[in-house]
Amino acid sequence: MAEVDRCTEITIHFLDGRNEAYTIYEPVAATEAAGAAQFADRLPAMLQQSWWILHLGDQTVLINLSNVIKIEVKPGLPHLTGEGVLSQVDRATALRQGRKIMATFDDL
Repeated sequence: MAEVDRCTEITIHFLDGRNEAYTIYEPVAATEAAGAAQFADRLPAMLQQSWWILHLGDQTVLINLSNVIKIEVKPGLPHLTGEGVLSQVDRATALRQGRKIMATFDDL
């Protein structure tokens, strides 16, 4: 059975409130045989670039990173470490906080 491609989903959030999601496919055999760096390995260098160029099946998308406020990556990249990287972090949204408050009341 052939190995399944590695998939990384990125969601790019723009200054104007829009967001776009893309899935990056990396064939396991091709990346391992060629010794090619995977997306996660290339990400720190990519973040230093002004523009990203994404080749889709039917078009090419150019993204100016100066218009981007956040990039979400799934699955996470826990192996990224160093200055500016925080580990063991939980997202604290209003909904989640509401659940914690309700759980407190349930314990009473």
